[in-house]
Amino acid sequence: MENEENNNLNIGDRLKQSRIEKGLSLDEIQQKTKIQKKYLIAIEENNLNELPGDFYIRAFTKQYAATLGFDSNELLDDYEDSIPDTNTNEYMDKISENTIETRSAKNKVSERNSKIKGAFSISVIVGIVLLILLVIWFASAKLSNNSSNNDNQSISVSGESNKESKRDNNQDAKKETKTKNKKIKNKSKTTSISKVSQSGSDVSFKVSTSKKVNIIKLSSNNRAWTSLTSDGDNTWSGIVDTNSPHTVKLNSTDKNISLNLGNAASTNIVINGKKVKIPSPENGGNSYTRTIKFSFK
Repeated sequence: MENEENNNLNIGDRLKQSRIEKGLSLDEIQQKTKIQKKYLIAIEENNLNELPGDFYIRAFTKQYAATLGFDSNELLDDYEDSIPDTNTNEYMDKISENTIETRSAKNKVSERNSKIKGAFSISVIVGIVLLILLVIWFASAKLSNNSSNNDNQSISVSGESNKESKRDNNQDAKKETKTKNKKIKNKSKTTSISKVSQSGSDVSFKVSTSKKVNIIKLSSNNRAWTSLTSDGDNTWSGIVDTNSPHTVKLNSTDKNISLNLGNAASTNIVINGKKVKIPSPENGGNSYTRTIKFSFK
């Protein structure tokens, strides 16, 4: 009798009835699944067209059902007429392939840049040493030629050479000081990102920066839903893909940022020009819908 009653319910009513029977609120389901509350409501009211797309209709419904203790694959088979089939396995295999290729290409670029920087640094050091040797040789040659005329001229020329050598040395010292100050100034404006903690699919990072305006760039190799909250306020949510990246500018008052990723395996996060390396989930955490938090210091 109970099975007949369930068969008369649409999938949204069935999930809602199970949630109420278990004494769970929508806020608790949102915390467990990392799915925004408005999408949970849309599933329960069977308004599936309010979700970002076919992939998310199937993914969010399946995750909601699994959280309530259903056999999610069996439940989706019972409602196959109302739940779109998106060939999930083939789609996620493609995502993984693109992710691996992207990481490999970026590693090659990083290695090439490191070699170029190393060669440039060596060239600068060699150039400075040759310049100093040339100045010393020039001063010595000039002193030697003038000393052959007479002692008085030699003393005069030697004095002038010493002044010129001191002046060159002073100029070199000033240039070196300016170079050091410039490096220190640039270093103070850099941004460093370090992992603080990880639990399941959730990861927390600390961002150390002196920038007054921090920039977060979101991009994806495939269609991916993303939402961003700042200090608990929903700042932005939407879809990013290959042709539609999104940039968010943060003020100095924005300290605690939370990103909910609907397709984490395909999403790239860059803060102030630095890509965030997101570790794999732990202890069986979800690899598709994840929460990434940043604390700006």
